[in-house]
Amino acid sequence: MGGGGHQKVEANDTSETFLASRGWFHRFKHRNYLHNDTKAVAEFPATLNTIIERGNYPSELVFNVDETGLFWKRMPKPTFLSREERRAPGFKAAEDRLILLLGGNESGDFKLKPLLVYRSKNPRAMKGISKST
Repeated sequence: MGGGGHQKVEANDTSETFLASRGWFHRFKHRNYLHNDTKAVAEFPATLNTIIERGNYPSELVFNVDETGLFWKRMPKPTFLSREERRAPGFKAAEDRLILLLGGNESGDFKLKPLLVYRSKNPRAMKGISKST
């Protein structure tokens, strides 16, 4: 570790280096909701297998779903707006977000139709896209 609490990380397949402080890494984990709950992570597969076995569920009935968000109008963090302009009265950055729920079963022979969650029936981000597909 170098001075100032920075760590140098080198990738084997490239000549690039990445330099970050411990504070930067801590803030990165906090921003991205990354936690080190290794005990719960280690115990979960066994608990899930027990539930599946006790219920005698076939793989066709075991589903995995996840949600993902798309900020389709959000301004990037490094923008040309000054801090004073962002704090100006009446200024509100657009943060319109679509949420998609995606999933399928364990055997892989059935995919759920994506479920779109948004505040209006026909979002602008989906203009020209058939909702039935």
